[in-house]
Amino acid sequence: RCLSDWSSDVCSSDLYRAWIRSLPSVVSGWDGCEAAHTGDDGGMGQKAADYSCIPLTAVEHRLYHQIGRDRFELRFGISCRELVKRLNQLWRTCSAEVK
Repeated sequence: RCLSDWSSDVCSSDLYRAWIRSLPSVVSGWDGCEAAHTGDDGGMGQKAADYSCIPLTAVEHRLYHQIGRDRFELRFGISCRELVKRLNQLWRTCSAEVK
């Protein structure tokens, strides 16, 4: 349910965020990433669901917040929504293999 409808109470996952941080940046390919929330579901002062995270370096993550998602996507030629979709599919596959 959570991966398709990102309600914030249901969609918090320390394991998912840790996995995202273990991946290289989707922008530069560098290691040492943060889990950058990209969803629209966070309200006033609330983070979006963890399953909307993508791996970004600290510098990239700051830039994301400075210029906003639309300009960030244009600058780097990425689609956060498509990346999130692929990362969620990969997570489902990886986490199913661990069980």
